[in-house]
Amino acid sequence: MNAVKLLVFILCFPAAGIAAEGWRRKNKARSEKKNRIARVEYLTENGSLYGADFRIDISPEMISGARYFEETKHKYQEKKNVPVKKKQWNEIEQAVLAIESLLVPCEEKEERESSEEIFVTDGPHTFKFFITWKREDGSEERIRYYRPSDRRFITVTELLREAADPQGRKITYYDAPVLNGIYAVNGNSMSGNEGEFSFQFTKIPDEENWRICFYYGKEGERQSFIAEAGKEEWKKVYEFCCSLNVENLPAKSRSGECCMTLFFSDGTQKKVKPDRKAAESMYAFFAKEYPGI
Repeated sequence: MNAVKLLVFILCFPAAGIAAEGWRRKNKARSEKKNRIARVEYLTENGSLYGADFRIDISPEMISGARYFEETKHKYQEKKNVPVKKKQWNEIEQAVLAIESLLVPCEEKEERESSEEIFVTDGPHTFKFFITWKREDGSEERIRYYRPSDRRFITVTELLREAADPQGRKITYYDAPVLNGIYAVNGNSMSGNEGEFSFQFTKIPDEENWRICFYYGKEGERQSFIAEAGKEEWKKVYEFCCSLNVENLPAKSRSGECCMTLFFSDGTQKKVKPDRKAAESMYAFFAKEYPGI
């Protein structure tokens, strides 16, 4: 393996490694303190589509407030202080906990600047999702999250809608999607900077094979390696990714950073930010398994 290439690849991650480690410590501490969910708040608004707005503020004891569109009356209805059945709350809580590892807290600046106005009748789409965690010491922490990119969040929203407006909806429970492809890059692929590197191992649609693509170097001087591989080849890459716990790497939130895109069996994608150790391990693995880079 070329030591210079490895050094260039790793040097793209100096701040990322420190940030990722801090993120892990912070979230590990949060996880250890979490006891149960004390409240869920969900709001979605579509200013250009009448009837699409929905909001609910629900706890194990009651629905503090809800606003939903009733199809039969073709108008919005509101509820306040409605008792919640234990079974109903348990279903909501379990559905939320099933996607807990996918929840990414909103950045403080975005949350601070975001408007709290509701009942918009004309304007852009708005989404807000808050969870209040009750800690073992009795304290509570309210956190706003980005929309999870996972079909299981549909289950959460359907359960919330059924709680607000009981209609006997048939709730679909989705299996957790399985990782079936990756794309790792050490910088902006359009910049042409020396030392640029990318590795792609993605499923070919409607086939049982994967496509492997490597690129290294500046535009016009790139070394490349393109081939197809079967399940056994992907299994090696998949097991390697599992060893790095790539699905739980911190989410990539800014452009221009080194990143890794994860592809899942349900068609969703997730961008994560590898730390320095993960970057080094990835390059070493790919250089050993595929010397064409």
